[in-house]
This record gives sequence, structure tokens and C-alpha cells, in this order.
Amino acid sequence: MKKSLVLLVLLVFLLVYGCGSSSSDNSSNDPDTPVTPSTSVQASGGALLGPLSGAKVEVYCPDNMSNAIFSDNTTVYDPDTDNYYETGKFMFKTEFSCEYYLVEVSRGTDIDPDDDGVVVPGEMVANKGRIRGILFQDNNNDNVTINPLTEMAYRKLESRLETGYDNVSELQNDLNVLAGAMLSDDLNGDGEINKDDLLDFNPINDKPYFKSKIFGDDYTSLMPDDDESNVTFIESILDNVTFDVDTVMNDEGSDELTKMYYMDRDGDGFGSKKEIYVGYERPLGYLLNNDDPLDNDSSVFPGSIKWETYLNDTVSFQKMDDNSTLLLKTTYSKIYSVNLLDGSPELLFNPPEILENIGDNFMPLVFTDNGIYLAYQTYEIVNNINVYALNNDGSVKWNFKNEGRSPTPPVVNKGSIYGVFKDSSAWDNFTVYSLDSAGNLKWSFEEKGYNTPYPVIGDGSLYVSRYHNYYESLSSSYIYRCNLYSLDTGSGLQNWDFGRSECNNVSTPVVENDTVYVTMNDRTTDNVTLYALNPEDKSVKWSFEQSTYSFVPIVDNDTVYALINDRSSDNVTLYALNSASGVVNWSFEKKGDRNYFTMDNNTLYVSFGTRDNSTLYALDKNGESKWNLFMEGYPTRLNAAEDGTIYIISSLNDLYVLNPDGTKKFVFKSTVPVSEPVIGNDGIFYIASSSGNVYALNPDGSIYWSFYTGSSISMSPVLDDSGILYIITGSETSLRKVGSVQSDTRTLSRVAPVETEESTIYGIYTGSERSINNTNMQFISLIEFDN
Repeated sequence: MKKSLVLLVLLVFLLVYGCGSSSSDNSSNDPDTPVTPSTSVQASGGALLGPLSGAKVEVYCPDNMSNAIFSDNTTVYDPDTDNYYETGKFMFKTEFSCEYYLVEVSRGTDIDPDDDGVVVPGEMVANKGRIRGILFQDNNNDNVTINPLTEMAYRKLESRLETGYDNVSELQNDLNVLAGAMLSDDLNGDGEINKDDLLDFNPINDKPYFKSKIFGDDYTSLMPDDDESNVTFIESILDNVTFDVDTVMNDEGSDELTKMYYMDRDGDGFGSKKEIYVGYERPLGYLLNNDDPLDNDSSVFPGSIKWETYLNDTVSFQKMDDNSTLLLKTTYSKIYSVNLLDGSPELLFNPPEILENIGDNFMPLVFTDNGIYLAYQTYEIVNNINVYALNNDGSVKWNFKNEGRSPTPPVVNKGSIYGVFKDSSAWDNFTVYSLDSAGNLKWSFEEKGYNTPYPVIGDGSLYVSRYHNYYESLSSSYIYRCNLYSLDTGSGLQNWDFGRSECNNVSTPVVENDTVYVTMNDRTTDNVTLYALNPEDKSVKWSFEQSTYSFVPIVDNDTVYALINDRSSDNVTLYALNSASGVVNWSFEKKGDRNYFTMDNNTLYVSFGTRDNSTLYALDKNGESKWNLFMEGYPTRLNAAEDGTIYIISSLNDLYVLNPDGTKKFVFKSTVPVSEPVIGNDGIFYIASSSGNVYALNPDGSIYWSFYTGSSISMSPVLDDSGILYIITGSETSLRKVGSVQSDTRTLSRVAPVETEESTIYGIYTGSERSINNTNMQFISLIEFDN
């Protein structure tokens, strides 16, 4: 029988929620610019080339053809169950809104080349080509076929697709014209021959409706009589038309090199290192990936849930403890220990106060060798602060309670505890306190004004700054004053008070190099002065005055760095000052009103720009530029890894990953805030978004898998040494299981939101090599070689 090969996508659903296709004016021609997630699109389907087992399915947006927004493998044929009609299926879900979607299928094995419904192992052939089709968001709920005609239409329009259409309607019109030229009948019964009929074409049943107007030949005569050439049907067709067949060939089909294939015994689309085959062609049931953490269970694969746990509170703090437990603090100041093996929670600390009287507490826990410390506020007859010292098992060592509000996190230093709280009735009064190791009050220091967020300890003294303005009846005027207090840590007595009048802002002090640095704003001149003070007697070592806004200096050994926004112009200057004299060593000046500065791994990173875009510079310590990067928005967070890789979160919620030389590895664009990435030893990036999505990104930025929790996420994921990822959702919704888990999907939709006051903790298999506890050596006996 003539060969009839087709890739059939069964039950394809493009479910678009509240968003249409994006405008072409917003698209980018830069291939390095990722697409932007902004809507939800789902598809379930299957691949038949005959049935196409283990084929690779990739979906692209037109403005980024180098990074797939979705990648999957079709389900694999199992000779033990003879799942002929289940072979070739796949699931697709993405949150990327594109003008159109290019679906590309490659590789895989045709288990029934002659399409007679019988699988003969010796007759299976490898698919070495690729076949493509173009889908639109108006293909909602359509049953779609990616077939030779969709590949022909793509090839006919390929050059135009590369240059770009002005709008998506022009592309749709061209496809409608091609459909009218290739088909003689309305295949889907909608009353007209158009692009949707191309997606409805089945080469086995619809051959009589193919016309020769464009390709100059009869469809039937183009079909090969045998499989001796061992190429796909689409290549056989293209061999007889005006396309370049060589460009269709997939490099994976080369016979020059052997490859290592991994058995996918449970058919979940991920192979295992436990069974390896080395040869020129992939055997049935083997895949190129080896990421399955458990290959005898189709419900366990990268992105699947290991366990999930619910808490009746919002989690505000997390900490991995000895890689076996996850310590969580809730906004109601409860502390839980979650067993990482099964997700079971244990309540370690339950505040004795009435729940309704406890204020929201988003402060972190403070960990020391002697235990855990926390502080929170209660609303009783009067407002009270509560400071607890806990043993590591959550039992209470002691509790300090005092009338007040808004306590700072405890600062633990040499067995004593320090903190600041505000007066419960006088809103502009604050108290600095010290407790001994048993929780007894050692001393307190009261003052009027608004204090800085926390006390700073250095050189045996405690430093706290304050700003105070008040009306003086004697002079019938307002008094503005800033102060920096130095207190003896043992007695609480004031060492000295450094103050300035007509001051309307003061920074948190920085104590380095036997010097106290603080900035104060002059309300009459709008100037800000950086003071370097002697900690013994508050004498001014040097000062540095600029017409700028408030800033906090960064001190590094013998250099003080200050980023100055000039009030009189839009100039911004990074100054490097000698820490001993205040003399300017060098300066680096640009223009901008949205700026950022940090230092990491002996490199200075400074950004100058506007709300819309900025340029990030990497400087050495002599102020020389190493490299610069133009970016949309401006940096809000930046970290550099030990290997020099740089991670940036922008004001537009995009994740930039840069090489040490500043060149882009990739950019992951998002419309909602995302967490800082967590990176596995295998180079996979894990990030969470406030919309409830968790993404695993390959080292090139393409999506490895994604998981939708159904609830907001405000904290970064946590990754343990075994390759399990832990996600904590917010409080507005929680998740409940709603039926069986589908194992042939990378993007999970096994849960639905239910409105409750809970947080959900997930343990998720990542597919990281660290999740394979075995070594490769024990599998050597299973490796086979072709002669």
C-alpha cells in the first residue's frame, strides 16, 4: 500500500482567556527577545505518522523562533499493552499570547508505516524530517491536523514569514488563498474553503480533494510506493515540488554518529538512566532525555507533584533546615516544620495570644546557635510587643512583653537582644531596648521622632538614627531635626548625639573601618551630606555634600561608593571616595532618572535610564567600564553567581541572565512579578510568578516544564539536594485535587482553586540529575552497541 503519513493533532483546544492576539506593533524582530506570557492557551492532541511514537513537539511564537514556548514528546508505543490508538498523543499549555503559533514535530518512530493498523516491529521506521503547521487563537476547540498540506503552505510562505507580516490578517488571507488553490472542497463544513481546511486535511481520507493548481502534480502520484528511502512522506512530496528538501532534513537523522538513548518504560515522555541504548537510530520506547526520576510510575516526571500540604494561614517566611525540613512562619506568627519526605507539617510554635489579636507579621525569623527569635504585635486593651526566644523544636525559652507597637526584628549580639518599637499612643515616640539571654529587660532608651528601621551594632556601640519635626509654640514655628545616637550596648547610656537642624531625612547608619557613615538632608538647600564620623567622639572625619536625594553609601574596604542624582539636572554620577579622607578617587556620570547601583564579586553594577529603558554598566574598581547592556525598564535586583553568571530582575518583571562578559544568555519576559531564580546543578532555572506559575527553564531560556498552582506566589522556590523543588503559594486561594493526574503533560492542571484562607506547599519533581540517586556505573551492563 502507498505510504500515508500524517501528524494528527487530536482534540486541539486553543483556550484564550480574556486576551486576544498581540498587535504586530508590539512584536520584536530580535531573535533573542523572548515572547511575553500574558494569556492562557491549552491544547491536547496526538501525533500520527502512522502513529508517531516519541516524536518531539515544539511550539514557537513568530517573534522568537530560537526559543520554543513549549516542548514535549508524544506518547510512546508499549508493545506489552499494544496501545496503538493511544500512541502519539501529547498535551500543550502555555501562557504566551502570540500572533500565531508554529507547531513543529520532528524525530520519533512511525510504528505503522503502511497504515494497516498492525504494528510489525521490523517494519518501524525513524522519522528524520519535520512537519509544521500554523495555528491561530481563533482555532478554539478545533480538531486540527498538522499534515503535508500545512507543511506545503508553510514552505510557500516561509520567506514572507521570515520578513514578517504587517498584521496577522494578511497571513490568514494568504493561507486562505493557498487553501483555495490546493483543495477542491470545504473539508470542515463551515461553508468556505479557507485556512482551517488545511488544518482539517487527512492524507488518507481526503486525497481526492487535493488539487494540482500550485504544485503541478496529482496528490496521489506524489505518494511514495515504498519506504526504501527511509524518509518521511513529507520529504517525498517535497522532492517532487519546488522546495529545497535538504533544508527539511533534521540533523538528528544523521547516520554519521551514534547517540545514547534512554528507555521510557512508563511512557511519560521522559527516559531513565537505568536502561541505556547506544546506536545509530533510536529503538522503540527509547528517548534522548534521561530526566525521569522514577521510570516505573507514569505520574512521576519533571514537573509532577511529589506531595502537597495546606496551612490555614499565609506563609511569610521560609528556611531550609538541614535539607530535611522546611521551617515556615505565617503572618499570624505560627511556626511550622514541614517534613520534606512527605510534606507532613508539625506546628512548632503557636502564639498563646488570641488569634484575632495578633497583627500581620511579615518579619523574618532570626536564627542563632542558641535558638530562634521572633517579635510581633498584639492588639489587646493596649497594643503590646511580644518577643519570643524559642528552642529549635519550637518550645518557648522565654517571652518578653511590653506596651508598644511595630517592633523591629530582634538583633542578637553576644548573648543580648536589641530592638526598637514605637509608642502605643504617641505616634512619634520610639524606644530602643536591650534584653539579656534570659529575656529580662537590661535597659531602654526613649526618644521622640521617627526611627530608622532597625538598630546597627558596631565597635561595641548601638547606633540608631531618627528624624523629628514638631511645632514650637515659643517661636511659633516648626522645628526640623535629625539625629544619630550612639548608645553603650551594656548600659544603654548615650555615648553621643550627632544632630543637624533644618534636616528632614536621615539614613540608616553604616559602620565600617572604624567609621560611622550617615547621610542627612538639608531642607533649606535640598542638599544631602554624607558624614564620616569618629565612633569615639562623633567628630567629623570628612563630609561630602551634593545636590541630590537621600542615599545610603556602599562601603568596601578603603572606598566609599555613592550614587548621586543631581537635582539641578538629569545627570547621575557614581562617586568613589577615599574612605579615610573623602577625596574623590574617580566618578562615572550619565543621564537618567531611574537608576540602580550594587556591587557583587568585585564588580560595580550601575544603571542609568528612564522608566522605559536603561543601560547597565559593569565597572571595575578603577571606574573603567567592562561592558554595558541596553535593557527595557531598569534593574530592581541583581546577583552574580560564583561562575560569573549575572541574574537581573527588571522593573518590567523580566528575568535577564547574562554571561560574565555581559552578553545575554537569555531573557525571560513576564507581565507579572517573578521571583529571583533558583539554579540547579544541571543548569535548570526555577522561577515563580505572582500569577501562580512555576517555570523550569533550560540553560538557553526555553521552557523545560511549567506548573500552575492556581494561587499567588510571593517567595522564591526552594531546591533541595535531592532535586525536589518546594513552592509556597499565597493565601487568597488554595488548591484541591480534582480528579486523576494526566501523565502525558509537562504543564500540570490537576488542581482547581477554592477560595479559602490557606497557603499551599508543594514538593515538585524537577528532573534534575540530582534526583537520580543511582550512578551510571551500575547501568553499564545494559548498554548495547550496534555492529
